[in-house]
Amino acid sequence: MISPASPYRIKRSPFSSHGRILKYLAARPREIRILEVGTAEGYLGRALREAGFTRLTGLEENPAAAEIARPVYSEMVRADLESWEPAPSMGPFDVILCADVLEHLKDPWGVLKKLAGMLAPQGRLLLSVPNSGHGWMRLNILLGRFPLEDRGLFDRGHLRFFTWGTLQDLVGRAGLRVEKTWITPPPLSDLCGAGTGRRIAVGLEAVYCAVGLLWKKLFAYQFVLCAASRAP
Repeated sequence: MISPASPYRIKRSPFSSHGRILKYLAARPREIRILEVGTAEGYLGRALREAGFTRLTGLEENPAAAEIARPVYSEMVRADLESWEPAPSMGPFDVILCADVLEHLKDPWGVLKKLAGMLAPQGRLLLSVPNSGHGWMRLNILLGRFPLEDRGLFDRGHLRFFTWGTLQDLVGRAGLRVEKTWITPPPLSDLCGAGTGRRIAVGLEAVYCAVGLLWKKLFAYQFVLCAASRAP
C-alpha cells in the first residue's frame, strides 16, 4: 500500500495515532494474536515486537515493502486488501490494527466489514483516519484551495475523506460499535529533533488534545477508535 520510498514513518509522540495504539496495547497480554493491515516497511510492527508482542501477522500490498517488513512478522501476507479473501485458517485475531489505511482505499466500507469478521469474540479493532472536518481543511476549502501534499490532511494518496459523522457511519456499517475514541494533534513533535524543542512540542500536543476534546469535530487532526463487534 505504501512504497519503501514513502515519507511515512513511525509517529513517536505519545499523542499520535501510533502512540495511542501502542499505549492501549501495553495493557494487553503479550500472547494475543495481532493482525496489522497495511504494514508498509513494518515500522509499527517493530515497535510492537519491541514491546514484547510476537504473534504478529502482517498484510501489505507493495511487494518491496512487504519484503522489508517480513522479518518483523510471524506471517506476512502480500495481497491487495480490497480484492483479498482471507484463508479459512487465518484468524481469528484478538486485535486488528488499521492505522492510516482506510483513507487510501476505494472501498473502505467493504474492507472494514471484512476485517470485522476476522475478530475473535472478545477482539478489538483499532483504526485511525485523518479528520477531514479539521479547521485547516475547512479554511482551505472556504478559500477555494485543495492542495496536494506528500503527507498530512491533504495527502495526495487519500481517496476517501472522513468527518466524525462519516466515520461513525463507516464503523456502524461494518457491524462494529465504538468503545473508545482518542484525538491526535497536528504532529508538532515530528518536526523537532531530540532535546528541549521536542519536549516543548510534546507538551503543546498534550494541551492541544485536552482543549481539542471540547470540539473534536473541528480540532481533531486524526480520530483513533477502538471498536468491538456488536452483540448479536
